Amino acid sequence: MIIFNKVTKSYSNGNLVLDEVSFTINKGDFIFITGASGAGKTTISRLLLKEIEPNKGQIFIDQENIGKIKKSKIPALRRKIGTAFQDFKLFSDKTIKENIALPLEILRQAEDLIDKRVKRVLSLVGLEGKEHSFPRQLSGGEIQRVVIGRALIASPKILFADEPTGNLDEDTAWGIMEILKKINEEGTTVIVATHNKGIVKNLGKRVIELLNARIKGAEKKKDIIKEDEEDQKKKKEGKKEEPDKRKKKKRKKEDKKKDMLNEFLVKVDVGGEKEKEEKEEKEKEEKKEEKDEDKETNIKEDKKEKKKRKRFSLKFLKKEKENKDGQ
Repeated sequence: MIIFNKVTKSYSNGNLVLDEVSFTINKGDFIFITGASGAGKTTISRLLLKEIEPNKGQIFIDQENIGKIKKSKIPALRRKIGTAFQDFKLFSDKTIKENIALPLEILRQAEDLIDKRVKRVLSLVGLEGKEHSFPRQLSGGEIQRVVIGRALIASPKILFADEPTGNLDEDTAWGIMEILKKINEEGTTVIVATHNKGIVKNLGKRVIELLNARIKGAEKKKDIIKEDEEDQKKKKEGKKEEPDKRKKKKRKKEDKKKDMLNEFLVKVDVGGEKEKEEKEEKEKEEKKEEKDEDKETNIKEDKKEKKKRKRFSLKFLKKEKENKDGQ
């Protein structure tokens, strides 16, 4: 789903944040990106959203190189990624419902669809009954839930939560992580940028740790794209070099499996084929009987008609004779 291929990013002040960083995140993964403040966690989020561009390297989302997409396609790209911002970015003069619904209102979605989605999201993040409250009336943990809810409202494929447990007590932080786990279980790819080592360790999910602009423990490797191509090439070559004997043996096994499967299917009568055949046969016999009955009826009718004609002929001839005799 997401590929960073030798991505380098430095800012105008000369600060090198990412140095040839490569990683892959698959569909449905739950990933932690960890590191000290300024290690590059938020930079990865901004690169995914195309708010900034890398100095070098490639970034792929859904097999598409986002460095090559047109400006007109950027909004569609961003709809794939829901972001729970570290600084919340909530409107203080809007209710919780209005804050969460905002992305759908911008997309000019129907009001009934917005109400339905907001209701579902509030339930998912545990804020039922808070839709008419304002941000100032909520606790820190509740505000974080609102931010996650707004990130989810447009049903993104990816959720990037930037420091979702920052400044929260331990119990509230675990409550937020439970929500993120639930979201991931429903099929959304979840990326959590955090420096909370306790949660990372206890949750036992995959970790990408950034240290000195690199992924900790990662050596300089070939391009992920080239590695993938080389792996595919090796697989193809391996298939070509497979000895004939092994091929024949493999084919025999496959044929044997097919025979056994066919035999099994006949025994268990998969799909009710036998019953179907019997039904068809019965219908044929019934049709045949009907035809025979019709044929017999027709023969009887023909006989009756013939007799009727014969009687009429005899009667006519008799009358003709009587007329002649009278003359």
